[in-house]
Amino acid sequence: MTSQASSSFNQNISLILRLARVRFRLTQQEVAEKTGIPVTSLTDLESGRVTVGIDRIQVYAEMLGLQTADLIDAAEALADQACVFPLLQRRKKGRTQKTTTKTARVKN
Repeated sequence: MTSQASSSFNQNISLILRLARVRFRLTQQEVAEKTGIPVTSLTDLESGRVTVGIDRIQVYAEMLGLQTADLIDAAEALADQACVFPLLQRRKKGRTQKTTTKTARVKN
């Protein structure tokens, strides 16, 4: 995995961990109490300021009753989607311009 890919994965897994926690309606304080991970470390993990190790992903998964692989797969799927977003943005701009041109012709 390249440095850029590793950084991207870390940002994605951080987001997935935060979203999973919020989905289960847990505060960082509650997660800290259940996992033994200090709140300050949770904040750093969920913000992507530190690299998320497999051990932390496993702790989150166990606490939430999920499979570790599910969290990793979600992070990878997010990375796949992120690659598509710039393409969709360009396409959308092109369609908007064409639509505007067609609308202007109809009005004239």
